[in-house]
Amino acid sequence: MRRYICIHGHFYQPPRENAWLEEVELQESAAPYHDWNDRINAECYDANAFARLLGEDGTIRGIVNNYSWMSFNFGPTLLSWMERHQPTTYEAILDADASSMSHFGGHGSALAQVYNHIIMPLADRRDKVTQVRWGIRDFEHRFKRFPEGMWLAETAADTETLEVLAEHGIRFTVLSPYQAARVRDSDGGSWINVHGGKVDPRVAYRCNLPSGRSIDLFFYDGPVSQEIAFGDLLYNGGNLANRMLGLLPAPSDSDEGSLAHIATDGETYGHHHRSGEMALAFCLEQLRRSDDVQVTIYGQFLDMYPPTRDVEIVERSSWSCVHGVERWRAACGCNSGGNPRWQQQWRGPLREALDLVRDSLREVYERKAGDIFRDPWEVRNRYIEFMIDRSPSGFRRFIAAEAPGLDPRYHELTVTLLEMQRNCLLMYTSCGWFFDEISGIETVQILQYAARALQLCRKVGGSDPTPRFLQVLKRAPSNIPHHPTGDAVYTRYVSEQSVELERVAVHFAVTRLFQIEDAGSTLSGFEVTPIEVIREEAGRNRLVAGMVRVRSRITTEERRIVFAVLNLGDHNLFGGAISAGKIGNWAEQRIRYQRQFLHHETPRLIVELDETFGSDTKILEQLFIDDQTAVIDQMMTAPQLALHESHRKLITENYAMLQSISRMGGKLPEDLHHTVRRVLTRDLQRAFGQDVLDVAYIDTCVQEFIRWNMRPHGEEFSLTVSQRLCRLMDELAERPDEISAIDALLFTLDFIDDFGVDIDLSEVQNRFFLLCRSTFEEGRLSDDEWTQALLYLGEHLNMDAEASVEETRHLSS
Repeated sequence: MRRYICIHGHFYQPPRENAWLEEVELQESAAPYHDWNDRINAECYDANAFARLLGEDGTIRGIVNNYSWMSFNFGPTLLSWMERHQPTTYEAILDADASSMSHFGGHGSALAQVYNHIIMPLADRRDKVTQVRWGIRDFEHRFKRFPEGMWLAETAADTETLEVLAEHGIRFTVLSPYQAARVRDSDGGSWINVHGGKVDPRVAYRCNLPSGRSIDLFFYDGPVSQEIAFGDLLYNGGNLANRMLGLLPAPSDSDEGSLAHIATDGETYGHHHRSGEMALAFCLEQLRRSDDVQVTIYGQFLDMYPPTRDVEIVERSSWSCVHGVERWRAACGCNSGGNPRWQQQWRGPLREALDLVRDSLREVYERKAGDIFRDPWEVRNRYIEFMIDRSPSGFRRFIAAEAPGLDPRYHELTVTLLEMQRNCLLMYTSCGWFFDEISGIETVQILQYAARALQLCRKVGGSDPTPRFLQVLKRAPSNIPHHPTGDAVYTRYVSEQSVELERVAVHFAVTRLFQIEDAGSTLSGFEVTPIEVIREEAGRNRLVAGMVRVRSRITTEERRIVFAVLNLGDHNLFGGAISAGKIGNWAEQRIRYQRQFLHHETPRLIVELDETFGSDTKILEQLFIDDQTAVIDQMMTAPQLALHESHRKLITENYAMLQSISRMGGKLPEDLHHTVRRVLTRDLQRAFGQDVLDVAYIDTCVQEFIRWNMRPHGEEFSLTVSQRLCRLMDELAERPDEISAIDALLFTLDFIDDFGVDIDLSEVQNRFFLLCRSTFEEGRLSDDEWTQALLYLGEHLNMDAEASVEETRHLSS
């Protein structure tokens, strides 16, 4: 008996992009990170790409890419975000799949995934096909090969889903052991009932389909997967390795193969279980060093041991609902467990409401797209080509391929129809039903996609089903009293967030007014071209006015829009934006605004702005969250500075008394203690954020902390220091022969050691490791001063630089 082990990670986050902006907006609950994708990337995705192996003394002796030695899949929408925002992690994942092919007989570690994680058994065949086609094409684009396997959202499966996978060349998928109904030997024999997770997970199975096709299935080990996800197996990588080995029979001379394999959410390794990626790295290392077991992946195992048993599945089943797939359409009782008294009666009406939108908009699409394309649904399947490449050239290629010779006047209509369909698919992302409350961020997200689809329907002149949609949502009860039903949730959190081109122009105007740096970074879905812009200041008052051309980079919708916004030095903003076609003589009007502002005719100016743009424009509320936060921060700068200075004055005026109490070991009143620490931390944080590191000033701040017997505190402070270390490491990589960069790094690391401040060093360690790898692999290792300083820096980072590179090279071979 030959023994094999495979560990699979399902790495996935729901699409979080604002449906209009095509970017993830600030999520305060993910602080100190920008959003949950960003946070989970740091805790899990990047952590697994640079997983630590520790020596007995706790020193990092190696950094390895876990993805190279495990089976994994990433959601396409997550990879799309990662490619733009975390390119280092993204490239490490692609590199891992490429290098894994040398480990696993030409088979890559990566599996594809149905595109946006919809529950396939609840979709009709048309949507199933699109999900699979998009998932395959996105995988080919990124990994440069055809996928052997495909992960199903929540492993939810029925026969039609398996048919669609097989029809499109997918060789296998992975299911829960509770999804196997009965098995038999492939050469005949009686069926054996294996309901209730009784299937033997150590072999592959063949599922013969009604069409005459077949697909191979693996059923992961349920108990061990549960222990990893919800137990304590990840506290020790050696225990995990032993637990996996314990699933296998003893080695023998038999030619048969036995596979121990588990499958969990990939976020288990680092996000759900802190340092779980290190346990995984150690486990994989131990298994690879073992003489009587081989680490493998599913494709390689299938080549070596094709299925000799047939299987039939439990129809409409999944890995996360004991009731099949009811969790995504009914109050079946499955929930997160975080709110045991809450109900989920909203799930059924939510799906019914979205089905109404889907069916209504299908009629619109079929009728209008049928005038453009011979087969509108096949074009939808190929729309992934433009989704992959949103550039103008990508748009031209798509139109040339699908509608050669199409009159450019119909380009906007064409893409609007296809975007309507894309949003109709995105609104079925499974997370919208998974949790406990209809107003949760995951459900609001899919309602946002529904709102975007409805908006696009109106733009193409289709019959608008919104009133009927809201009527159905009204039957979806919330657990939160101030928005008791689904329609109230939609009105409060979704419909008011709708974006038209005028809102984009208002956003542009206000960020210009407040001179926000990097403004518009969340506007990747739009292109704003200034035609004329004036900005005036008079004391605390500010005015901006002008004309811009706003264009959707996706639908190509475009208009000229005029705007004017007045700020009187407080939180009040007057003005707005309107289509240029609705204004008679804009140049004359703009000049009049400017003259009134400069002549301090403020009341008259406000009246005119109200007459043109309306008096209830809620300009600040119209800003998109990231830049809205920046504007509010700027508005609050003076009050915050005044508060800080009042605190400093309080400390200065009472310094001798407070210090005497502190030196005597007396306890300061809690409010005073927090005030002193807050002032000192703010000063030190500002020092680490400066363009040039002022070592003398930082040392002064440190001495003050010592006098007060205090330490800096706060996640924001820790993140500032971590980011500073990364900047210094980048400077060292760019100018490796400058000792000053190493000196600055050592100074900062000494500060961290002296104070015992909790700073996440993982990212700076990663960058140091990459620098060492390139240095040592290029043969630059010598006894010169710089190399010795580099090794010394590694000690301060708890890394044996030379050994970690050698260990990693050994493990990669």
